[in-house]
Amino acid sequence: MELKRIQHRKIAKESHLLDYLLSSFQINPLQANALIELGAIYLNRKRCMENCLLKPEDYLRVHLQPKRFRTPKDISKLILANHEDFLVVAKPSGLPSIPSLDNALENLKHLLEDFLKSSLHPVHRLDVDTSGLILFAKNKLAARDFGKLISSGQIHKTYLALSEEQVSPGPYRHFLKAGQKPPFQLTGERGNSSDKECRLEVLSSQKISCSESFLMDSNLYPNLEKLGTGFLHQIQLYTGRTHQIRSQFSHLNAPLIGDSLYGSQTNLEVFALQSSKIWFKFRSESYQFEYTPTEKACAIYD
Repeated sequence: MELKRIQHRKIAKESHLLDYLLSSFQINPLQANALIELGAIYLNRKRCMENCLLKPEDYLRVHLQPKRFRTPKDISKLILANHEDFLVVAKPSGLPSIPSLDNALENLKHLLEDFLKSSLHPVHRLDVDTSGLILFAKNKLAARDFGKLISSGQIHKTYLALSEEQVSPGPYRHFLKAGQKPPFQLTGERGNSSDKECRLEVLSSQKISCSESFLMDSNLYPNLEKLGTGFLHQIQLYTGRTHQIRSQFSHLNAPLIGDSLYGSQTNLEVFALQSSKIWFKFRSESYQFEYTPTEKACAIYD
């Protein structure tokens, strides 16, 4: 009988984690060690990344099929600005911003920390398939200050998105009902006080050939020439909800190309969304960063 992807076990007798995995699940030593190293195992609700000693009554949760992600060969190429208090980084599509529940290693935060040999604090996040600019604080004090800027709307971001239909330039406001799981369904009016406001503005919109868009890379989209045309939008984000641009464009009947979760009819591995510009004032100094790819999005993996 095939085991469920997530196993919950109560330990009956003392043993080491590796021995327990080999005797309890249909995996070999290489697979067992990979689960430990990836951080796919939790002991008493804390991530366990070593061959620790299990004791009777311990609670063990094992993610037997952790999701894997490609990682760049040279993480230093992604660092666009290295300030004493923060980093500005160009996140590639297909890489998580932060550790996932079943994979603590294959993400941008861990790779940067391993390269810099210091801890980082994410100021905001990008979805796995979203590429472009992301900001990390380099110390707790800077993280606190950036948190205040985020909460007061003083970190400004624009995105480029390629969609199947056109959204006219202008402001858009929707509401997200609390307690939902993706894909999020939005409404045009607030239903109750717990609904979260989602605001963005489409600054420009133009019809283009998908094969000519720098957002689209033939390594990610093998049938690029078959995609035809799409609509490239420049978007300013005013609130930072999870999946906000994706869900709002879907609500406007213009899903992002490749975003099957939100209704795209184009069968691709990723969707076309890029964080292209970020600007803010930090401790009396103004900063602005723009991301203009000069090489194919996947070249860092080659």
